[in-house]
Amino acid sequence: QGVTTDSSFFAPPSSMIRQTLLAGLCVVASASDATVSTSLGPLVGTAPSEATCGAFYGVPYAAPPTGANRFRTPQPHAPWQKPRIAKHVGRSCLQGFGDGFVPLGPRVERLLEFTHFGMEPMDEDCLYLNVFSPDLSSDRRLPVMIWLHGGSYVGGSGDKQSGLPFYDGHILCREGEVVVVTVNYRLGVFGFYASEELLAEQGTAGNMGIQDQRKALEWVQENAHQFGGAADRVTIFGESAGAGSVALHAISPHSTSLFSAAIMESGGLWSTDLQEAESGSDAVAAATKCSNLACLREVAGLDLLHAQLQVEFTAVPVSDGYEWPVGTSLRDVVAARNFSAKPMLIGTNRNESALFDCLSIPELNESSFRTALAHRLRREGRVTDSEFDRLVELYNGSKYDDGHEGTWPWKRALIDVDTDLTMFCDSRFLLDTVHAQQQATFAYILDQTMWFFEGARCLGTPHMTDLFFLWQNFAPVMTRDERALGARMAKYWSGFAWNHTPGVSWPAFGEERGYLRLRSPEDLPDAQVKKEQCDIFQTIRTRPRYSIMVA
Repeated sequence: QGVTTDSSFFAPPSSMIRQTLLAGLCVVASASDATVSTSLGPLVGTAPSEATCGAFYGVPYAAPPTGANRFRTPQPHAPWQKPRIAKHVGRSCLQGFGDGFVPLGPRVERLLEFTHFGMEPMDEDCLYLNVFSPDLSSDRRLPVMIWLHGGSYVGGSGDKQSGLPFYDGHILCREGEVVVVTVNYRLGVFGFYASEELLAEQGTAGNMGIQDQRKALEWVQENAHQFGGAADRVTIFGESAGAGSVALHAISPHSTSLFSAAIMESGGLWSTDLQEAESGSDAVAAATKCSNLACLREVAGLDLLHAQLQVEFTAVPVSDGYEWPVGTSLRDVVAARNFSAKPMLIGTNRNESALFDCLSIPELNESSFRTALAHRLRREGRVTDSEFDRLVELYNGSKYDDGHEGTWPWKRALIDVDTDLTMFCDSRFLLDTVHAQQQATFAYILDQTMWFFEGARCLGTPHMTDLFFLWQNFAPVMTRDERALGARMAKYWSGFAWNHTPGVSWPAFGEERGYLRLRSPEDLPDAQVKKEQCDIFQTIRTRPRYSIMVA
C-alpha cells in the first residue's frame, strides 16, 4: 500500500515523519511576509504562495481572561498600532486532560515516540486563533471554515490534539480553496465554572468556553474580508467537544447570525443543568479553600487547575438561562424545534467509543452485557421490558462474532451501545430536526480502520480517526488508500462550505435517511442506519429517569 511497516521506518531523526514535517515547517519559515489590517491592528504573517497558504498564528481575539477577567464573558482586546508579528501559535489554554490515546500497540506507540510533539506552552492567557488563507485579496470572497477543537471540554487547542499537530490548516486551505480559522477557547473550570454568584454578576454562568468561541466567530465577521474570506459564507465545524459546541451554536439565537452552515464530526447534544454544574464547581472552590469569586480570582492558575483535577468536575455546557432555558437540555431545545436551522453535514466514526471502552470495559457475556446495558439506560429514562429485550436483540453479541472464541462479541456490542447513546443517535436526531425545517442535510459514517490500528483488534474506527483523514497532516504514515480517502473528505467538507453540498453523489439525508459510508477504496451509500435503535433511545429519553431491574 506504499507504506513501510518495519521498525526502521520509525528510526529518528531520519524517519519519514520527521523529514516531512520539518520540510513543511521550512516551507512556511521561508515564505515572504504579508501584512493585513484587522479591527484591532495590523498583523504580520506569511504570504500565500504556490506551495502553501498564507498563515497568521497567535492572533488575539479577546482580552486575556486573567485576574478580574477570570470567569467573565470574553472581553474586548485592546487595539494596537504597531504591526504585531503573527508567526507563532498562541499558548494553549490551561488543561490537565485531553481525548488521549489508549495503548494502541507498538506501531502507534513508536509513531508518537518519534514525532516528539507535545502541547504548546499552556497559560491562562490563551484566547488566540490562527488563520490560513490561499489568497489575501479582499475581493475573493472565499468561504471561511472555523474549526472548534475537541478534547472533552478539558483538553486540546486550535493547533494540537492530544499533543499531535492535527490542525495545521495549510492542506485543507490549499486543496479546498477556503480560509481556515482554528480557535483556542477556555477549558475545564476556567471555561465551565458555574455559581449563583457568577450568574448574578454576569447574567450567565458555566459557558465561558462557548462564549469564547462566539467571540471568535464575531472576530471573523469583522475581519474575514482582510484574509480573502466572506463573512456571509462562514461554516463552523468541529470534532467531539468541538462538534458538541457546533450543535449548541446551531440552535442558539446568540450565534445564528455568525455563520451560514455547520459540520459536526463525532459530536452529541451534551449538556448539564445549573444545579449539577454548581455542585462540581463548589467542589473545586472547596479544594482551593475559597468561598467566593474574589478569592477564586486570586488563586494561581495552575493551582486552580490542580484543584479541578482533584475533584469530580465535569466540563460541559450549562443550561444557565442565557444560553438556553434553565431546567432544559440541549435535546429538549432540539426537540422543540425553536431555532433557526442551517444546512448541516453530520457524522460519526463507526466505533467511536472503542477509544474509551477498549480498556475500561471488562470481558462480557450476555448476562453481564444486560447488566451493563441496564446501568446505561438508567441515566437516560424509564424503559419498558419489551424495549429492553428488543435492544438486547438489536445489539446481540452473535452479530459481532468475528470467529474468535471468548467474550469478545458482547464487549463489541456494548461499545456500539455507547457509540450510539453518546454520539450517533444524537446526530441522527439533530439531522431529523434540521431536515424537517427544510434545510440541506448530509450524513456520513467513517468506516475505515487505519493501518496502524489494525494490530489493536478492539479499536476498529475509533474516536478521533477522522482527524487523521480530514486534516491530512500525517499523510507520510498513511497508506495510498488512506491518503485518497483523506483527500476525498477534504473535498467533501470544503465543497459543503462552498455550496452547502458535498458536490458528489452523496445522498441527501432526506426521507430515506441516507448516509454515505466513507471507506476505501470507494465510498458507499447507506440508508436508515440504526433507525430502530435510535428510535427506542429517543423514546426512552422522553420519560423520567427511573431505576430498572433486569434479571
